[in-house]
Amino acid sequence: MQKNALPSPELRLNSLPVKRDIEKLLSLQSKDAQLASVKARLDSVPREIAAKRAGISAAEAECDAAKSELEAAEKLRGQMRSQRRELEEKVFKYKNQLLEVKKNDDYVAINAEIDRLAKRASEMEEEELGVLFDIDAKRERLEGVEAAAKRQIEAIEEEISAINAAKISIEADFAEAEKEVGAARAEVSPAFLGAYDRLKASKIAFPIAARVEGSLCTGCFLKVSGERLDALKNSDGPVFCEQCGRIIFL
Repeated sequence: MQKNALPSPELRLNSLPVKRDIEKLLSLQSKDAQLASVKARLDSVPREIAAKRAGISAAEAECDAAKSELEAAEKLRGQMRSQRRELEEKVFKYKNQLLEVKKNDDYVAINAEIDRLAKRASEMEEEELGVLFDIDAKRERLEGVEAAAKRQIEAIEEEISAINAAKISIEADFAEAEKEVGAARAEVSPAFLGAYDRLKASKIAFPIAARVEGSLCTGCFLKVSGERLDALKNSDGPVFCEQCGRIIFL
């Protein structure tokens, strides 16, 4: 009569709770990764909105710059007009003085000053006219910039509204993902859950639990020692990759 053979380590792994622990751990890991993905989407919402609002600020800044240019030109035109009128008042004053001048030298001197001031006033009027043309051009540019900014801001506000609407859906996905993670955690044995949580807290990248394929850890793609491979076939608890520290399984 043939003696009953002892189960091989591979068969033993398949028949022990370790395999079920790994399956439950992988389920948790999958749900945790999904939760992290949804959280990343949720966390990106404020940044997306801030980027959109930066576009609004840029459009408003362009309007402010165009408005400042127009105001500066209008201020310059006002200063030039004031200076020209001062000269014209002097010309008028000197012309009145001519009526009272009796000496020929004084008459010639005042008349020469009148000519000089009148010429300068005429030149300033031409310069002022050039500034007026510049004001018209700047006003036209401001109107164009404001119209473009209005369209741009309206479009951005619509995009922000769409982001906020999508956020509601993402928040619902996040709440559901949290529930699924909580349920999955309750299924994992304390030993495996504790090891998983410690690795997760260390900020190790997913996967936290990695399969061994061809003696390589698929988390870091480095060789797993024979000692660890033997441990995988015999251990009732979590086994870790010597290279990256991840939980490994066959």
